[in-house]
Amino acid sequence: MTSTGPWSFEPTPYASNYVVPALSGIRHYPALFAAFRGVVGCRRQWQDAAEGQLGSLPSQHRQCIGTVNPVGAGTATFDWLDCREGGRPAVCAGNNSGDRLFTIDELGQNRAAAGVGGSSSTISPDLKDRYTDAMSFWFERELANNIGLRVGYTFRTDGNTSQSVQLARTYDLFTLARPFRDPGPDGILGNADDGLDFVWYDIPGQAPASRTELRTVEGIIATDRAVDVTFTKRMSNRFSLVTSYYFNWDRDRGRPQNPNQERFNDETLTNWNFKVFGSYQAPFQVTVTSSVRHQSGNNLSRDVTVSGGNIGTGTVFGAEPNTAYRTDNVTVFDAKIERRFRFGPRSLSTFVDAFNILNTNSADIGAQSGNSGRPTVTLATAAACRCRASCVPRRLSRRAFSGLGLAWPSKLAVPGFQGSRVQVRKPWNFGTLEL
Repeated sequence: MTSTGPWSFEPTPYASNYVVPALSGIRHYPALFAAFRGVVGCRRQWQDAAEGQLGSLPSQHRQCIGTVNPVGAGTATFDWLDCREGGRPAVCAGNNSGDRLFTIDELGQNRAAAGVGGSSSTISPDLKDRYTDAMSFWFERELANNIGLRVGYTFRTDGNTSQSVQLARTYDLFTLARPFRDPGPDGILGNADDGLDFVWYDIPGQAPASRTELRTVEGIIATDRAVDVTFTKRMSNRFSLVTSYYFNWDRDRGRPQNPNQERFNDETLTNWNFKVFGSYQAPFQVTVTSSVRHQSGNNLSRDVTVSGGNIGTGTVFGAEPNTAYRTDNVTVFDAKIERRFRFGPRSLSTFVDAFNILNTNSADIGAQSGNSGRPTVTLATAAACRCRASCVPRRLSRRAFSGLGLAWPSKLAVPGFQGSRVQVRKPWNFGTLEL
């Protein structure tokens, strides 16, 4: 990188003598954890009970010293002027491209720089220790012999949240409004699912190099609330049963540093699950256990990649919030049959496990992009395609597993083993994707 000329950058403060001063006064953050728990029984024979917990848990900063190293590597990003206008280098428009052979005169406007002119990341000396406050309250009641109900509420919130605050690319610099078209969920412009045009804010002219400082900031909200209801029947009359329902609210509000971050800044996501677990002691010392879990899919947003701005390419813009889409709900069914044989003081168990009997598979796709569901490669037979982000299949089948094995206690002498369980899992079928 040259120090003079059209592509020069501010030199590091230590470039004159190549000596970096020592760093002293590094802060240490002592932590103190406090928690209180109480249980109260009421009515006679302790048929009802109430329990409450309150605690505060500090979270120490683990900021790596390498992020504030003043002699770290410097990088810069420029436009590539690979096309020509009147014989002069120019940015290629649309799908056009030049000869794809870089020459120094094709170095265009600087879009981003890091690690030049000293450290681009610093830590505030007033940084506070983060903490998490948590509270829970539970009420239990014995409905009948061996049957109980438990209801609970939990709440958690974070405090002294830290953020890398922009020192150079401040909020007031984002004054250039750039209109962009929304291609809709299919990522293709010009059809019926196109959304309304949106405005993305940029910095006019050449944007300054990004410089950040880790600070404790106000206004950030991160809370988590949940309700849990559990019904329990202890083992009696040869069977036991546990069933529960859980519902969660997760709210997050950030501290925007530019107008683009104001969009969908305050969101509350929800998820839930329902579980049933049962065990039955059948005749002939056979034990049958089974579990069913039914849970909500993941929340998804739809994002559009904005390019061509002065603050770098590939900027992600939220076209729709995280509550706009959700993956399919998931139901998982497992079962197990076990038979125990006794030989005097010793015993030997045989069992069969069946996992994911319904052959359920949930798509792990993270977040949707503007090209969600859009095929990128189609085979010659048009029988299958490769999808970008998430295609919604008509049928998705993934391998399930069964298990066979033996289990024995340590008192049973088996050469080479000290009391263990051996399982041999065999796949039932392989996964297929049909579009």
